[in-house]
Amino acid sequence: MPRARARSSVPARLLRQLLAPGAALALVLAGLASTTPAAHAAYAGEDGRIAFVRDGQVHTMGLAGGNVRRLTSRGTNHEPAWSPNGRRIAYVHEIRGRRDAWVMDADGTDQRAVTTTGAVASAGVAWSPDGRRLAFTGPVAVDAQGNQQEALLMTPAGRTDGPLRVVGGYETGSQCGEGPEAPVARFATDRHLAWSPRVAGGSRLAVRTPDCRLDQAIGVYDPATGEMRQVMATGGDCCGYADWTDLFFSPTGKLGYTEVDRGPYGEDSAPSRIVLKGFASRGGDAGGAPSPSGRFVALTNDASGTAYVVRARADGTDRKRLALGEQADWGRKP
Repeated sequence: MPRARARSSVPARLLRQLLAPGAALALVLAGLASTTPAAHAAYAGEDGRIAFVRDGQVHTMGLAGGNVRRLTSRGTNHEPAWSPNGRRIAYVHEIRGRRDAWVMDADGTDQRAVTTTGAVASAGVAWSPDGRRLAFTGPVAVDAQGNQQEALLMTPAGRTDGPLRVVGGYETGSQCGEGPEAPVARFATDRHLAWSPRVAGGSRLAVRTPDCRLDQAIGVYDPATGEMRQVMATGGDCCGYADWTDLFFSPTGKLGYTEVDRGPYGEDSAPSRIVLKGFASRGGDAGGAPSPSGRFVALTNDASGTAYVVRARADGTDRKRLALGEQADWGRKP
């Protein structure tokens, strides 16, 4: 049961802060459960195929929903994410409770593990803009109570069991961030992350993080400076309760995410919706994946009780069900 709190006079939606254009990201936060769409970044170009998950396996289809191809067949596979050049797909491969990052070619060939630890904790993995690295979260320590502590990790995308880098730096923007004077060896993370395309000369990593005083926050990491800047927070007396997942960015740097409003006391559960400037979301929408051209958005909608991959125009209109499935990501044409 959620803890009782005094009713907030500031609703969660008023706490949302869109990032400045110069700090454009590709946040795509995705829930750990397989029913939640993936973390994605859209890279500008011509619209290619859409990757999605049906019955635990990765498929692709054309932009109109035809020519469906099943790419995987073993284990359970989550959160397909197209590489920036549209030639490869990264995904989380789960078998006997072990979750690892895998990559394959766009046609499903050359499937291979990037990690073999079995401990990928994030919903999916995120490509660096140059396609050379993957970011994800995983356990790195155990606290005094015996709980595993997860951190942001990076590894080369082109090899198996390459060196893992634990990402650290300094924190700003929160009540507890102390800036460059108080560096941290690792950033605590909460399963959700995404890596932006290179927009306005820079790229950022976004992660959902625990907040030192509130319940949930989103931080943005700048690889160039080591700064992790908190940009959103929710929970407690300050701002009601909301769940933020499936963050993403459009090719032009628009920030979007999926939100479930839990109400002022955390006891409600409104239908999920996509929050993206200029996009008219409907109840049951989740996991937006803008097309590389910027003309469309692929998403999941389960308002009927069944999850469908839906294509909408960039403003949310002119919707079309494409296929049964979820966790859509839209690749660019190579």
